[in-house]
Amino acid sequence: MRYYLIKKEKNYDLYIYICLFFFLPVTYMERILESTIFFPIGRVLLCTCSFILYFFRGKISLNLIFIFFFSCMMNISTFFYGGSIASAVYGHFYLLLGICCFVEYHLEKSQLLILYYRYCFFWIVLNLFSIVIWPSGMFIAPGDGGEGINFLLGNYNSFIKFILPALGIGYFLLDQKKISKRQYFFLWMCVIVTYSLVNSVTSKIGVLIFGIFLLLFNRHIFSWGVNPIFSVCIMTSMTSVFALFPVKSLQTKLAEITGKSVTFSGRTLLWERMVNEIKNSPILGHGIQNGEFLMEKFQLQYAGEAHNLIIQILYQNGIVGILLFLFIFFSISYCFFRKTDGKTKRALKCVLLVMLVMSCFDFYSYIWMFQMFLIISYCMKQSNLNKLSNTMNKVTR
Repeated sequence: MRYYLIKKEKNYDLYIYICLFFFLPVTYMERILESTIFFPIGRVLLCTCSFILYFFRGKISLNLIFIFFFSCMMNISTFFYGGSIASAVYGHFYLLLGICCFVEYHLEKSQLLILYYRYCFFWIVLNLFSIVIWPSGMFIAPGDGGEGINFLLGNYNSFIKFILPALGIGYFLLDQKKISKRQYFFLWMCVIVTYSLVNSVTSKIGVLIFGIFLLLFNRHIFSWGVNPIFSVCIMTSMTSVFALFPVKSLQTKLAEITGKSVTFSGRTLLWERMVNEIKNSPILGHGIQNGEFLMEKFQLQYAGEAHNLIIQILYQNGIVGILLFLFIFFSISYCFFRKTDGKTKRALKCVLLVMLVMSCFDFYSYIWMFQMFLIISYCMKQSNLNKLSNTMNKVTR
């Protein structure tokens, strides 16, 4: 009986790791598999399985309802404005909702968090080796500017999609005593060495904010600084002064501090052209359009996405999309506003702040962002429950 339970648990863990590989793929391996039909079929089957499991779960969360409407509106905009329907239906509806169902279901039914952490940890370590062994990069992607940019986890700007979940979930698991301080410290060392070898300014700033907060400011007196409303205000303000209504003096000052060009690798040119297009369709946006079309339209090689979350949503989904995104954000942030406080809760709020700050200069996909929202929300709820349980135990004593 014991052997059966151990085998069953190992099979289940293998299933979760396979799902994570398909839902959070390692870029270099994804490039190898993209020419085969194996990868998309695998994703479709796993999404279908996630829908079935979620349906028999018997309840639909408010978070998922808002994500569903956001996805629907994006497909409607794409249809009306002649965008890429196939990409919208597959990538921004079926796949997006499938992954969100998978995350919500398995967070409550299994040890998804610890498996997710181990998955990210494993690839972060291997990615560091890829940087050391192939300093000129493992491959060259079209439009990425040459050598020294793409490694096992893809473009150095996208490493954060593995690193931030590992750091955030790791801190929660450390508080739950499911990982050791030594393991978490080793993860930080790998991250620090990684960013000493590659120069992703946005990611470095994000990791620096989180690290400094954990070391110096994770105290009740500074909790206002990671309040979700304050975080949204910071993102909105930064997007306004750097992109929507650019203040040249601030752009120049930030460029000097970060060592970047005044155009931030051409982002300011892209923002200016996208904002002009947004004015032509401010309510519903222009829907999903493929990268090649956007690069030709804006006459820029890096125009495959907006490199800013707010502009990305406004361009694709208009004002309606921004409102729906705020509904998603605040429905997920609901548990953040409860009176219980603690280091873990403040750390999770800081992860959210880091995501929004980095999203001012890079767009990391709705799939990554929404699943991170769901994971942070779950960790926050568990943190609240643990705090309440500890309080009740003290009272009963």
